[in-house]
Amino acid sequence: MNAQDVIREVFSSFDNHQSAHALSLFSEDFVFSGATPVPLDKHQYVAVTEALHAAMPDWSYNLKVVKVDGGAVEATIEITGTQTGELVLPIPGLPRVPATGKKVRLPKETVEFTVRDGQITSQKVENLPDTGVSGILKQLGVALPQA
Repeated sequence: MNAQDVIREVFSSFDNHQSAHALSLFSEDFVFSGATPVPLDKHQYVAVTEALHAAMPDWSYNLKVVKVDGGAVEATIEITGTQTGELVLPIPGLPRVPATGKKVRLPKETVEFTVRDGQITSQKVENLPDTGVSGILKQLGVALPQA
């Protein structure tokens, strides 16, 4: 499977609630960064994705691959979803968010992936205002804890 296929397979697995399969496509040293208060390992990243899907069953990354150069893949995501369930993100310091019925639509973000030996080793999301976990919480009307 080439790098682009690995990326598409992971996001298809997430969309189809097949987190165990998605988990198998991340390397042991995988690091997710840019959209969360701290970098996440593969287990933390999948847990956050599962929590978002549980709270927003229509959650979508709306992934579009833009450029592939060997194991480097550049894509865009434009996250959408409707929060019909309680959001409990497994990130210390973040509050539980009761169902609001609110629709979330984040601005388009660039994501850089690195793929090695058929597994994703890194996923770095462009850190833009009103995106990532803070953007989701803001659109749900939740004040972020101050550091």
